[in-house]
Formats: sequence, structure tokens, C-alpha cells
Amino acid sequence: MIALLLPVVVVATIVGTGWLWQSVWDFYPLEAHSWVWVWNYVKAYKALPSFLLWGLYGAAGAIIGQLVLLMVIASRIGARTLHGAHGENTLHGSARWARLADIKDAGLWRATGVVVGGWRKLFRTKSLRDDGPEHVLCFAPPRSGKGTGLVIPTLLSWPESVVVHDIRGENYAKSAGWRAAQGQRILKFDPTTETGSIRFNPLSDVRFGTIHEVADAQNIALLIVDPDGKGLADFWQKSGFSWLCAAILYSLYKMRQDHDREASLHDVDMILTNPGEGIDSVLRNMIAFQATTPAATELIQASGQEMQDKAAQERSGVLSSSKVDLSLYRDPIIAANTAASDFSLTDLMHGDQAVSLYIIVPPSDIDRLRPLLRVLWNLLLRRLMKTFDASGNANYKRRLLIMFDEFTSVKKLEIFEQSMAYMGGYGIKAFLIVQDLTQLQTHYGEKNSIMGLCKVKIAYAPNEVSTAKVLSEMCGKTTIVQKKRTASKKALEVAGNVTDAVNSTQRALLEYDEVMKLKAAKKSRRDPNKIVKPGQMLTFVAGQPPILGIQPLYFFDKDLDARSRIPAPVGHDQAAPAPAPVVSDDKENTPELPAGAAGIADRLRAAAGTDTSPR
Repeated sequence: MIALLLPVVVVATIVGTGWLWQSVWDFYPLEAHSWVWVWNYVKAYKALPSFLLWGLYGAAGAIIGQLVLLMVIASRIGARTLHGAHGENTLHGSARWARLADIKDAGLWRATGVVVGGWRKLFRTKSLRDDGPEHVLCFAPPRSGKGTGLVIPTLLSWPESVVVHDIRGENYAKSAGWRAAQGQRILKFDPTTETGSIRFNPLSDVRFGTIHEVADAQNIALLIVDPDGKGLADFWQKSGFSWLCAAILYSLYKMRQDHDREASLHDVDMILTNPGEGIDSVLRNMIAFQATTPAATELIQASGQEMQDKAAQERSGVLSSSKVDLSLYRDPIIAANTAASDFSLTDLMHGDQAVSLYIIVPPSDIDRLRPLLRVLWNLLLRRLMKTFDASGNANYKRRLLIMFDEFTSVKKLEIFEQSMAYMGGYGIKAFLIVQDLTQLQTHYGEKNSIMGLCKVKIAYAPNEVSTAKVLSEMCGKTTIVQKKRTASKKALEVAGNVTDAVNSTQRALLEYDEVMKLKAAKKSRRDPNKIVKPGQMLTFVAGQPPILGIQPLYFFDKDLDARSRIPAPVGHDQAAPAPAPVVSDDKENTPELPAGAAGIADRLRAAAGTDTSPR
């Protein structure tokens, strides 16, 4: 390439120099008398004219400069030919760890939002927060510190409504007191306890006496007969679904007529069992029943006639299947806690005050209560995603955070996977926590959309290899440049030959075994329940380099630690009479407390020394 362009460069330089002489100094290089004058000048002064001399210097410099430029261009073209569009340092991959500028570009360097990681800032850890409408997915094995590093810090700083799936009640104990102090309504739903729980009746959500009551009853019936979310697989489930839908509507009307109250699922079970008269009496009443709406009347009468026309053995099978599905509500404690509703699901986003709803389920009762939990979550999403204003936009007073720890404990929630793409537009932000990728794929399939619908992904050191491999792939590939020197000499040679070679190779930014060896939180030698140093974690934000961060443990932050020590409300439905100011854990953006609130904070810190809970 240089050989081809060199003559062009020389000719262009000569032409340019001649033009300069002619236009500036009236020296015409193409005319003979000009060179005669130069000859006479040299003879007289023993030197070239200054303008001619500087013109030659300029021409030489121009030729040299153009040659250097040609060499640089040629080398770049050669490198592009060898390495494509990448430089040598990014030939096999350009993955790198995020820097502070990347974190700020991702919108995580803020004082509000959910906690998604931590970053070392001088001598303390700065919480990284996401406050966008997008969802968050976390991979964290049991006892890895996700509660103290993500869940509790978020609940101690999120100022708006929240629904918390709280398996052991730990999050309620640590955060409900502070949230009540902000003037929020605190609701605790623990269906296994005799006292201290609000009541929630799924049938209260049926829009009784309207054209929507059939659809509402069908949604509830489907969740009851399909507790694992696997679909209606056999004849008995399909028949049970149709029959249970009619039975729910019949029970709603029957209890209103006979007892002037709404029916519960325990009432549905008792009406179908009908210990006094038997199922034949129930079917005769259903066939002759008149509901408020024609659709309900038609469904109840048709289902009653259909059951009466079945063979005795088939009818017995359908009834037995339905009774098994409703057997949970024969537990007197469950029946009492689902007999009526003490709150409306719409209060979460449309009430006069923010609401914190804690759904507490002891680990020993998760399997037994799964049908009830599936109904609750399904109704919650369906109700909160149906409100529009006059312009067609979602209408809500405040945002809602769904903090769903142990997301797969209720098996597959189809409504959740289907709604995640639209929840953000309705002001609902989901924070989902699973133990590993296998657990998620077991219930939602390998080609699920959950991961793709979560903009932010978080990971603690996994215990499972397939999860570690996926996280390694998410970190990306990087290029490693290696320099090698080879020395050789013959027998009688003194100096020998030395050869230097530079090779580039590919490797993962973080290999899967390195992912599994992310530093865990360091615990005290004397007290294994006390953490003295936070561990590492990974945070992925779409469109940004991965973040190798620090676990932002709440008890290392004085403000959050003080908030966590505020006693949780004793009642199941309680709010403080006067809200305290929302105080951020970001010292740079923390407003000063008013005198009364400051006194409360001082008393809380003074009482903090009596807290003996393990950390």
C-alpha cells in the first residue's frame, strides 16, 4: 500500500510547493528565467534564496509526515484485518467489572429505592438502590445473608406500600415497627395463628351480583383445584373445577339469603357436605335456585342438573375431588382467619395511607397452605391491575413493592409470569428471591420469561453448579494478553537468541468455580451467629458491566440498625398515630429530624443495647 501511494505523495508535495512559491513569492518554477535567477543568486551569495530553502524544508517535512500517516493507517488496517473491529486487548472479549461511573450510569447511586447491592465508599459501604419500575431477581442460597443484606434494608427504607412474603416472620419483626412509625397501616396475615392475624376471605373479592361474578368465581375455583399450577390434567380436576365454580356462587347467594353475610370457603365445604340432608337435597335446591343475575342462575342450575344426571360413581368421584380441594378450610383456625376480610386488596395502592401487608407462613405449613396463598396472590394482582383513569393510564395513589422471598414456595403462579411485563405500568415493582436457577426452572420451565423480565439480577455465592455456570456466562468473556520470552543458543554461542512473543487468549471474567467461591460474610470465631465483615455479591444491570460489590448488611448502618430495633406492632392491624419522617441511609442526603422525632431516635439508640437478637 505504501509503495503504491508513495509516488502520489511525492508528486502532490512538489506541486504544492511550486504553487506556494508562485502565489506568495512570484517565483514561477516552470519558467527557465526563474532558475537562471536562482543560479545567479547562488553565485553571488553562496546560498539558496531563503524562501526557496524554507519551501524545500517544508516539502521534505510534508513528505515525511505523510509517510508516517500512511504507515499508521496501514498498521490500523492490518490490525483490523487480523483482529476484526476490536483492538488486541478486546479481541476475544471485552467484559470488565463496573466502575463507579458505570454504577451512576445504571442509576444505582441514589438514596431511594430497593437495595440491590453495595459499594465500598471510603470506610463504609454505600447501598446501591434501584428505584425504576423494572423488576429485580435474586439468586441466594439459604442462610446466605439475603435477608440482612437486601430484604430488611429495603423494608427499612421503602416509603410506599409493600407486600412481603415472610416465611418465618423475621422481616415483620425487624421492619414493621419502623414502617408503623411512618404512619403506615401494618397488616399481618398469619392464617395458622389463633390470635394476632387479620382475616382474609377470598370470596369477598367476588363482585357479587354483577356481570363479573361468574368470572371471579371461576378464577378462584381454578386456583383451588390446581394448587400446584400444573394445569387441569385429568377428568376429575376438570369436572371438579366446573362443579366448584357453581358451588361457590350458590354458597355466596345462599349465605346472603339465610344468614345475611358473605360466604367463606369453609361455608362452601359445609354446604357441599350438607351433613343433615345429603348431596341430593343440595342438587335439588341448586336446580330450582334463582340468583340475582341470569348468568349466575344459569350456571348454578345447569351444574346442579349436570351433577344429578351423572352416574352415582362418577358423581361421587367429582364430589370427593372437590371436598379434598376444600379440606384445608376444615381447620378451625384457617376457617376463622378466612371467614371475612378485614381489609381490601385495593387499599394497598388506592387507600388514604400506605399499607404494609406481611404474609407469614411457617415453613411447616407451606405445603398445606399453598392453595390459599395462590388464591391470595392471584386475586391481588388481578385487582390491582384493573384500574385506569379517564385517559387510559393506570390509576393509583402510590406504588407497591412486592417483596417475594422464596418465590417458588407457592409453586408456579401463571398470573405472575404473565403480568410481569405490565406490572411496572401499574406502579407495581417485584423483588423476587429464589435459591438457585434450578429451583426457578423446575416450576417455570427452562424457557421461562422471569429472568428476561427482570432488569436487575443479584447473586450470592451459589451452591449449585448450573447456577454458577449461568452467572459466569452473564459476567462475559475477557481478553488476557500474555507476554512470553524464549531464549536459545548454540553450543559455542555466548549471547544466543532471545525472542519475545505477545499472545492474547480468552477467559471468563469470572469462572464458574470462582463464582461459587465468592467471599461469604465473615463470622465471629466466638459467636458464629454474629457477622463481623460483609461478603461479596454480584449485581447485573441490563446494558451495564457486572458489579462485583459488597453485601450491604443493615446492622452495619447505624440508622437502619436503630430502625430495626423499633418494636413491631402487637396487633394484627395497626398504624402509628403520627408519622415520623422517612430518613435515608445515605448520610449525604439525610434530612435533619425534628425535635420530637430526634428524641424518639435517641431513646431507640439507648434501648438498642438491650437487643440480644443474633446478627
